[in-house]
Amino acid sequence: MMPKRRPVNLPIVSAAEQMYEHAQAKALPDPRDGLKESAGYDHPQPVEWDRPNLAFHRRVLGVCWLIYGVLSLLAAVLMVMYSGTATVMFGALLSRVPDPYTLMSLFHLIYGVAVGLAVLCGALGVLAGITLLSGSGAGRILALAAAFLSISRFPLGTTLGVYTLVVLLR
Repeated sequence: MMPKRRPVNLPIVSAAEQMYEHAQAKALPDPRDGLKESAGYDHPQPVEWDRPNLAFHRRVLGVCWLIYGVLSLLAAVLMVMYSGTATVMFGALLSRVPDPYTLMSLFHLIYGVAVGLAVLCGALGVLAGITLLSGSGAGRILALAAAFLSISRFPLGTTLGVYTLVVLLR
């Protein structure tokens, strides 16, 4: 015969209470503890723009503007060389238009503006690249002027123009 067991008086603790006690015992520290308060804020201040990083971006911009300027000048030369072909191709599209001469004059005007813009962007790009690489103060102004003019020349001019604006207008 087995001896009769005597009941043990243990406290009954639910699983939720155990989890709560465990969480209270191992509370995480406040992430704001130990931070130096500056100017009334209790969060860290943003990192300032460091000068070596700016010098690196100016060199990259100088090389990119130099390459873009040469490519843009090359495109302008090719546009001038093949202007007769472009005129014939556009003229072939005008065979069904009642007044093709007005549209052909407009085509020559737009084509001339495109060639002029390519030359201007190319010359400013080469000058901006050289001055940015030399470290001259005028490089920033030339690069910003080239960026504003080149943004309309998709895709390289847009990309390089936006990158220039982001770096130099910080």
